[in-house]
Amino acid sequence: MRLSQPGRDLLKRLEGSRARVYQDAAGHDTIGVGHLIKPEDRERYKDAVLSDHEIAQLLTRDLLQFEAAVTQVCQDGGLMPSQTQFDAFVLLTFNIGVGGRDPGFVTSTVLRRFLNRDEAGAAAAFLMWNKITITDRGTGERRRVVSRALEARRIAESRLFLHGYYDATPYNSLDDEEQLRALIIPSNRQGQSESVLPSESEIRPNLKSSRTMKATTAGQAGTGIAASAATVGAVREITEQAADAAHNAGDAARSVTDVTEATVRTASFMSSISFWVFAAIGIGALIAIIAFILIRRARQDDWQRGLR
Repeated sequence: MRLSQPGRDLLKRLEGSRARVYQDAAGHDTIGVGHLIKPEDRERYKDAVLSDHEIAQLLTRDLLQFEAAVTQVCQDGGLMPSQTQFDAFVLLTFNIGVGGRDPGFVTSTVLRRFLNRDEAGAAAAFLMWNKITITDRGTGERRRVVSRALEARRIAESRLFLHGYYDATPYNSLDDEEQLRALIIPSNRQGQSESVLPSESEIRPNLKSSRTMKATTAGQAGTGIAASAATVGAVREITEQAADAAHNAGDAARSVTDVTEATVRTASFMSSISFWVFAAIGIGALIAIIAFILIRRARQDDWQRGLR
């Protein structure tokens, strides 16, 4: 499968399109539409000014590996996504990476829940990928921090996956202006203020319909998807615990079912054996009675002949 044109347009709005080298929110040298510059290519792009055609070509080449990876892992899992779901997967993978040994799409809860046919749970799991790694300039320490810009992006991808909305509405926070500079995009809703997020009913997956989240209260009305980082982290932890509990409960239920079926089969087998044993005993007893009668009659006949 390939990323659709609306999906490509949404990716460009989420990533931004830059003709010159810039640093993304995590401090990586980037150019074009989210193209990470490798160390060996730094001199090549150092003073480069890309044309629109060159940016488009670079994006097409970058997308090939992500499109192929998403297609392959879904085929291997036995469940292919719709076009809008595929587009959401590619947009997510473009940002977090394919993964494998390192965290990425192929090891994500998003994919696991989708292949388990839990679309609401998969849509909610997009929101778990809301952190970036930054390096403290003073100490050189690397740490993971919540990015409001990534939360905004995850909302857009989640809505695309669940509802097919090719739309993106970023947070508008002065505190996060630096992280949001690549997400300053106009809303495609006519007559809607840029400072207003879509309503929760539009952007938040219905967690109560998720099979892996029935034990949580994360889907209750009034819980905003644009909540604080602490709230998002708490919801993520609760949903993951609920998912694990539901998974374990399912395994336990299947084990009980297997034991019950085995017991029924054993009882049926023993009942069948008992029937044939009793049948054999009955037939043997009948044969013995008939033989006894015949032998007795034969002796009586012999006795009467002797009297004559």
